[in-house]
Amino acid sequence: MRTPPNLKLAAIILTGLAGSVFAAEPALIFRAGDEVIADFHIADLQEVPGHGDFRLYDAMHDKRKHFAGVPLLALLKRAYGEILFDNEWSSIAFVAEDGYEAVAAFSTLIQQGAILVFEDLDTAGWETISGKGVDPGPYYLVWMNPQQLPKNGYPWPWQIKSISLLDFESTYPEIVPLGAARNSTVDRGYRLFRSRCMSCHSMNKQGGNIGPDLKAPRNISDYRSESYLKEFIRSSMSFGYSKMPQFADLSDSDLDDLVHYLQFMSSEDGNQGSSSLPGHDRP
Repeated sequence: MRTPPNLKLAAIILTGLAGSVFAAEPALIFRAGDEVIADFHIADLQEVPGHGDFRLYDAMHDKRKHFAGVPLLALLKRAYGEILFDNEWSSIAFVAEDGYEAVAAFSTLIQQGAILVFEDLDTAGWETISGKGVDPGPYYLVWMNPQQLPKNGYPWPWQIKSISLLDFESTYPEIVPLGAARNSTVDRGYRLFRSRCMSCHSMNKQGGNIGPDLKAPRNISDYRSESYLKEFIRSSMSFGYSKMPQFADLSDSDLDDLVHYLQFMSSEDGNQGSSSLPGHDRP
């Protein structure tokens, strides 16, 4: 039977539209250090073992959500193959379209519960994140366990455009407090900065670029008092309208550690802080 001309035309138009949608779909880029390893589209994600539907409490939407996605560890194995477990990788970075950069320990991100989602199954398109005015697509990292929250060191980056394996200390040397003793107040502050601050803030141009640089051209602890810094970190909105989130969950001890880290990083050479601060033991 011959296909009527109008049906042929409709088929051509639909095929063209489908091709345009696929071409416009942003790729998710995978890097190892400075090298691009792979780029995946949604069709590639759907071939990763374990992909499917996931229902969970979404910390950003503050409610139960239903997504299509893939376990992060399975995705990383598919993208990186054998190099994933090379000893040189200490961290994984998620870079968003707006420059936000979430970096977390490799050991954290390969835990069970991390899901990279690519479709919001509760609505057409993506539901806007409350209070942010943005949708989290096309790629969004969520966690299944109710305790896997940002305040506990689990990142929830949205609008992800790339994922990178990296060695933290060689990639971000300006952030590392050289000489700080393990588990000292400075070391604890450094780890808090890595998990809670550097996604938005940088130290001498290394880190996020959403908020101001805290080390260059001057270290913030040089012109803001310790009490001011602690209060601002805990409740930035009490000082005026700000995009900076509130950190009411941080304890007094946490704030002490963060400020001591910032003070330690303030010095003429930029990374050899004063040993007069508590916990600044040197080997």
